[in-house]
Amino acid sequence: MVVVMEVMKKEIHPEFYEDAKVYCNGELVMTTSGTQKEYTVDVWSGNHPFYLGSRSANLVDADQVEKFRKKFGQLSGLMEIPNLKYGEIVLPTKKKSGIGPGGKKKK
Repeated sequence: MVVVMEVMKKEIHPEFYEDAKVYCNGELVMTTSGTQKEYTVDVWSGNHPFYLGSRSANLVDADQVEKFRKKFGQLSGLMEIPNLKYGEIVLPTKKKSGIGPGGKKKK
């Protein structure tokens, strides 16, 4: 039986912490492993809208909507610009491209 042992070179690897603490807003939210003793994050899965089931939360604010309407309002005759409420998002519908498999145009 042959035993092969790989030994890391000394003094070139960062120190590894098995129980690194992760803090969000001053509160301990999880323990992980990493090269730092403590991590401070602004967003994590426990406070991110996507993970909480609110995909549309805070994606569009009122100033962004008004800026868009001011810049592209003249296009409203060519395309429909939805009237969004604060924090609302509209996902576009899928259109059939008319191009079939292999990139060839359908007849």
